[in-house]
Amino acid sequence: MPPQIQDITGDIYYFNFANGQSVWDHPSDDHYRELVIQEREKLLARGSLKKKEKKKKKEKKEKKDEKEKQSLKRPTVSRLCLQCCRGGLDGRWTSSCE
Repeated sequence: MPPQIQDITGDIYYFNFANGQSVWDHPSDDHYRELVIQEREKLLARGSLKKKEKKKKKEKKEKKDEKEKQSLKRPTVSRLCLQCCRGGLDGRWTSSCE
């Protein structure tokens, strides 16, 4: 790792004694910037998968809720009502079925 040097204004730069070059950015900055980009892409990919899973789960729940809502709208007939009205002549409910 090249030594960190501070100039008279207080700015820091890096000097490579092997080749005589000096740079303002740390020599490893590019490497770590690339790692950050890769990790952010991974997080975004995972996030979009989670969003898809949440969306699927939400749609499934909405479908289930709609199904339950529809079943509540349909009149339900108890077994007792079917038995007492089966043989009736006019097919109306008796007072015991209401």
